[in-house]
Amino acid sequence: MDAAKIVKVGPKIINRYYNYFRKLIFKKQLRKVQIKFGGEVEIDETYFGAKRIRGKRGRGAKVKIPVIGTLKRNGTVYTQIVKNSTREQLPSVIKGKILDDSNIYTYIWRLYDDLIVSGYKKESY
Repeated sequence: MDAAKIVKVGPKIINRYYNYFRKLIFKKQLRKVQIKFGGEVEIDETYFGAKRIRGKRGRGAKVKIPVIGTLKRNGTVYTQIVKNSTREQLPSVIKGKILDDSNIYTYIWRLYDDLIVSGYKKESY
């Protein structure tokens, strides 16, 4: 609303421009060269959605959106929405974003144990 008052146009027009700017920024982000992380990298996954869903608990809540995140220590963060947190999904995201011979820090979960076979050095916290 403040922007609409400053520019002296209606809020619908301002919202239209903001959406246009968001789309331009998003397209520019897609065009950026995909850089892989190396060195010490932390990995974790989480679920976004309603806090409590009747009848469903934890990861079983079908309406929650799984997201994997990677963090280069003292550096950049990368997040990606995935279909599900399975053996088929997560390793492909990790291999696409993290260089071989990197030190990966994550918690203990069998899926992450497979990273050692792929040539990564894994440490749990």
